[in-house]
Amino acid sequence: MKLAKGLHDSPQLFARKVMGVSSLYGWQQEIAEAVDFGSNLERVRIAVRTPNGSGKSSIVIPTVILRWLDKFPKAKVVLTSADARQLDSQLMRALQSYRHPHLVHWEFLSREIRTPQGGTLISFTTDEPSRMEGHHGAKGAPLLLIVDEAKSVPN
Repeated sequence: MKLAKGLHDSPQLFARKVMGVSSLYGWQQEIAEAVDFGSNLERVRIAVRTPNGSGKSSIVIPTVILRWLDKFPKAKVVLTSADARQLDSQLMRALQSYRHPHLVHWEFLSREIRTPQGGTLISFTTDEPSRMEGHHGAKGAPLLLIVDEAKSVPN
């Protein structure tokens, strides 16, 4: 099932129609829009600093991941955090809570999401930067890397 025109490109519409989120705050929408969804797909680095409970792990990261995999169904998303509790009880729980009929053919596993076209979210814990090596994108299958709680990962 393809999304209606505009849902891919508008974080607000995607969050409302696919995820059931009533509205994104302005800063949440800005972050989601900053992730490049155009055909150019230049390398972009984004850093987000928010207080606890602001919706970064429960709304922003899931919006970005689900939109990315929906827009690029063969894409690879790598999500990491230094803390297993953060990854399992917050990030993966949030992602699983946004299952929608549009995503019915996606496999939601404990630390992975797979699209029918071969796209995937891989999530793991690490405090070693070298564990992020070896992940690559390809034409039509861009790579998105997300490091949550990056303050715990050495430069």
